[in-house]
Amino acid sequence: MPEARNDGAAPAVVTVEDVNWDDPSKDRFSFRRLLQFMGPGILMSIAYVDPGNLESDLQVGAQAGYVLLWLLLLSTFMGLIVQMQAAKLGVVTGQHLAQHCRQQYPFVPRIALWLMAEIAIIGSDVQEVIGSAIALALLSGGRLPLWAGVLLTAADSFALLFIERLGIRVLEGFFAGMVGVMVVAFGVMYSRAEVPLDQVARGFTVPHLPRKDLPVAVALMGSLIMPHNIYLHSALVQTRRLGSDRPAAKREALTYFGIESALSLVVAVVINLFITAVFAAGFSGADLPDIGLQNAGKYLGATYGELVVYIWALGLLAAGQSSTMTGTYTGQFVMGGYLDLKVSPWARVALTRAVAIAPTLAVALLCGSGDGAGSNKLDQLNQGLNLLQSIQLPFALVPVLTFTSSPTIMGEFANSSFTSCICWMIAGLVVLINGLAVYQVAYEAVVADPWVTGTVLTVLCVAYLAMVMYLAMGPQSQLSRWLHRVGCTRGWCETGEGLNVGTEAEPFLSPEERAEFGEGVGVIKADCGCCGACKCWEAGMGDRSPSKGEAEGKKDVAVKAEAVEQQKDGERGVNVLPPVSCCCGSRPLQRVRCDERAAVRAAAVDRN
Repeated sequence: MPEARNDGAAPAVVTVEDVNWDDPSKDRFSFRRLLQFMGPGILMSIAYVDPGNLESDLQVGAQAGYVLLWLLLLSTFMGLIVQMQAAKLGVVTGQHLAQHCRQQYPFVPRIALWLMAEIAIIGSDVQEVIGSAIALALLSGGRLPLWAGVLLTAADSFALLFIERLGIRVLEGFFAGMVGVMVVAFGVMYSRAEVPLDQVARGFTVPHLPRKDLPVAVALMGSLIMPHNIYLHSALVQTRRLGSDRPAAKREALTYFGIESALSLVVAVVINLFITAVFAAGFSGADLPDIGLQNAGKYLGATYGELVVYIWALGLLAAGQSSTMTGTYTGQFVMGGYLDLKVSPWARVALTRAVAIAPTLAVALLCGSGDGAGSNKLDQLNQGLNLLQSIQLPFALVPVLTFTSSPTIMGEFANSSFTSCICWMIAGLVVLINGLAVYQVAYEAVVADPWVTGTVLTVLCVAYLAMVMYLAMGPQSQLSRWLHRVGCTRGWCETGEGLNVGTEAEPFLSPEERAEFGEGVGVIKADCGCCGACKCWEAGMGDRSPSKGEAEGKKDVAVKAEAVEQQKDGERGVNVLPPVSCCCGSRPLQRVRCDERAAVRAAAVDRN
């Protein structure tokens, strides 16, 4: 049986049983094997049914009816492609997206990427607080003010952290239960709405985009694929420890992760369909431009009865609360990956919620009750955050596509030309959608003040596109190498990050290069982990390890410990190489050990 563990410092891991890879029967689909991989896709799918998505769903239904259901299906399918790229990166390399960004990009770009990821996470957390606070206000019959719901939501997020302590399987079961609550609650609403099935079928099968529905279409596409979810999925797949490191084991894992992700997103499509159809049946053509989460309860109560209001609130609360833990998880991975900083879940929740509550609480105090009687300021904030998530998306999407298309990083699992073409088309479409969204929001402001506002927006757009183009060029571009060199001279980067060394199977040295150093000499040829632009060469030219007496005679504790380790290496027949210095002027890499066959056995980084 799979073994689960949780060491407290890292997410729990479920060990997947190994199989006999020489047995032809292993290629057959196994439901039992699928269950072992089930879980990460459930947590990933939460982002497709969070309060921000529900806001877009109800606005699409109320303003466009059933016309854009095909776009919902297409956007979710594109989301599946993107999520599988994230899963592939995690399964094949054993590292998640934030770790790769830290290793591959120079100091300034990776700090910018980290800040963008944190902004996206905080924006998502604000949406979760908004949805949960509105749900609590509705469940209390309007007696609980929105500001109190905001504070209560901030407090109950800590209670959810206790679930993580029970193990990864319990946590995944909790999320599955929350998704089940949403399916039942919104399904009951759907059954009471008398939705015309023929129009639903036409909406899914006949692509049509009226010009008047372009704003809600852009909002729908922008709300589904979330930037923080890419980071999350690339890390969650590592909670399944494969029984083997063979390529066949990784292919099997990707197959089952793909099936699980597809099934989870099918459920997400069903939930989004329920919301869109209910509001389309009740409010399409009613000219309700201000409809949103905050006043949806009022409209539902007037159309379908008070019971539906409580059902809606229950589903909305499940959406908000289930998003809380995924946001916390993502924050841990992002901060740990980019900064190599381990922060406890408690501290992470406290920090994120403190930042998220401030603007939400300020708006809630101005909005009145949560039954729709007040203004729609929270809805406007929620819509603005959907736009923010859409704008942030390329800063997660482009790096993951760059890495999964790189044979250096992915080896034989690198994207094919066809897959790369599809993925980059999706990335291009995302940038285009962002441009349309910004145009819609900024048009009136630019018309009112074309010089100041227009100039500022132009500068921001140019900077945005320049950053996206830089990321698309990849971390090995000439610009990246120049930034690496600048970082090295200023001490910004940790020498050795991403150290790329040869192996016995794939040595960097050609036969001619190896002959230059002589046979039996331990040789490495490594990319500089700091600048990536030059090669560091070093050879063990007769270096001998210290004797036991020499090692024990060292007075300095640190020097003695290193000498003892070198002496033990010498007893094992391992040559000891001197520190490697890079021609870019970076600090020396720590000692690298090679054996007699010139195969690199280990590489470490001097972080001092």
